[in-house]
Parts: sequence; C-alpha cells; structure tokens
Amino acid sequence: MTAPLLEVEAVGLEVRLRRRALPVLHEVTFTASAGQRVALSGRSGSGKSSLCALLAGFRPPTSGRVRIDGVDADRIGDWSLVSYLPQHAALDPVLTVGENVAVATVGTSASPEPADDLLERLGLGRLIDRRADQLSAGERQRAALARTLLGGRRLVVLDEPTSAQDAGHLSLVLDAVDRAAAAGTCVVVSTHDARVLRRCDLVVPLADGTVRAVA
Repeated sequence: MTAPLLEVEAVGLEVRLRRRALPVLHEVTFTASAGQRVALSGRSGSGKSSLCALLAGFRPPTSGRVRIDGVDADRIGDWSLVSYLPQHAALDPVLTVGENVAVATVGTSASPEPADDLLERLGLGRLIDRRADQLSAGERQRAALARTLLGGRRLVVLDEPTSAQDAGHLSLVLDAVDRAAAAGTCVVVSTHDARVLRRCDLVVPLADGTVRAVA
C-alpha cells in the first residue's frame, strides 16, 4: 500500500491571548494521498484556516504532528513541494497578472504548466498584462489561485478559494483544482460551499476545532 502524502496525527493548536492559552484545534487526525482532493468543511471559527496554516508549515502544532512525505511540515524549506493560497489573496498591486503568477516558478525544480494556459482556463487570459490593483476581487482571487497551482507542487493548500466567485467562475476554479489533482497534486481546500464539497474525494468536517467524522 502506498504511504499517504499528508499525515495529520492528533493535531492540537493553542494560541495565547492575554496570558491565557486558548484551544483552536484538538485531536485532528486524517491522511491524504497524492492526487486526492480534500475538503476541510465547517462554519466560520471552526478552525479551518488555522489548520490550513499548519498544513502549509507556517507553524508547528502545539501537539501532534503534520507530516508531508514523512517530514514535519514546519521543517520543509523547499517551496517546490508545498504552496498555499490564503483566504485573502495577496498579489503585488503594481505587478501585472502575468508577473504575479510568474513568481510561482521562481526557485522550483518542477516543470510548471504554461502559465498562459492556466490563466486562460481561469478566465484571465485577456487580463495577463493588467495590473493587480485594477482587478475585481474575483479576478484577484483567481490570479492568486493560478500562482498557487503552478509549479507542480506535491501539496497545495487553498483557504476558501471560491469565496469571491460567482457561479460561472466557480466552475472554472473547480476545474483547475480537478486538473491539478489529476496530475498528482494533493489539493486541500477549506470551504463551506456544498458545490465544492461534492467535488472532493475526502471531506474532513470541523466543528469547534475538532473533527466530527471523516467522510
């Protein structure tokens, strides 16, 4: 049996607030394989964004382990393995769409998909030379998604990647996620959108920082 790419084992997270330790996540456990689409579902405040940050390796959990290919996520320094789309997409406002997306391939050893092709499929082909500060919220989000998906990463973590999309553009986002998974990338998506949940292979439902039951 092939070992899972992503292992989340009894993960807990506490944050300090006014000298008090507040629990954010508790005993979260699941695994995911290469090419799998995983949804972290739950209401606002359920711990989805905090878990996304742990999966991307931005900090270690307070307890438990997050491992990618057997290595603790917070110790992976190779950004050709993991990429992350935050809930509030950050693009350089003075760079064009094409220039922002090109950042994704800097320092990677993987052979990236042509950026122009991905931008076209995300409905951004005609905007490739437009500055990021001239885009709508939905366009900025899709441009940031394109930057995150490029480079052939093993794991991609997307925090609410459809929050600014209308129905028509949401389908473009989901198609791009499907294509990345078909190429072997493990894609983790934080969402409470039923349309996104239906497209995923594994749903990890969070409530009050813990998993109710993996579906």
